Amino acid sequence: MDRRPVPDLGARADASRHRGKEQTAPGATVKLTSPEDATYVAATVTVPQPGGAAVVLHAYLTAPDGTVNELAVWTSTKAGAQPKAPWAGPADAEVAKAMDAALSTTLKELLRADTGG
Repeated sequence: MDRRPVPDLGARADASRHRGKEQTAPGATVKLTSPEDATYVAATVTVPQPGGAAVVLHAYLTAPDGTVNELAVWTSTKAGAQPKAPWAGPADAEVAKAMDAALSTTLKELLRADTGG
């Protein structure tokens, strides 16, 4: 699989430009969790809700072969509740790798169907 760097897509620039501007959702935090040289972008967004609850979003973006691939996984906590364990999902790099593999397989199947192969 071609592992070219993710096209800029403006993701890192947008995240940097919006740091400190979480006033659209008071108390919200955005944390880029992917390394600077990664071939994907991963972020965690936490948005406090009224009454002490929170919504936590884990977002992933890859662009294998120039095709954008996005995955968003979120959870909500009840007011005052704390997770028993921190995010226990797979490492960001493993999520991105699986996303790229699934997309590549799907695209190959679509091309095969188009050509009658």
